Amino acid sequence: MSVGQARSIATPRFSPAMNPSFEQTLVEVWRQALVENATAVELGTARYPVRLTLKRHLREVDFVFEGENIRELEQNPDTKSRWAQMARSGLKVMHPRRKATPH
Repeated sequence: MSVGQARSIATPRFSPAMNPSFEQTLVEVWRQALVENATAVELGTARYPVRLTLKRHLREVDFVFEGENIRELEQNPDTKSRWAQMARSGLKVMHPRRKATPH
């Protein structure tokens, strides 16, 4: 799914009984964090805070999907990538990353 497609999707909030796909979950996190400017993302019965990074004040959300720790991070518009160019043009872009679990 492209960012343009995700931008136009009106995804309903997940109920605790739903079992959303990974892609649906990423879109839901993106929608709540960047489109709705929520202070916390709600996935089922779980709530995950939307934090700002210290240096660039980009939004990030750490959440759990099927036992995996995931971080979704807002695109830094000040880099030279095509994703940054899209962010500079006004699109709301986030990237998922699998977080390492502490030992």
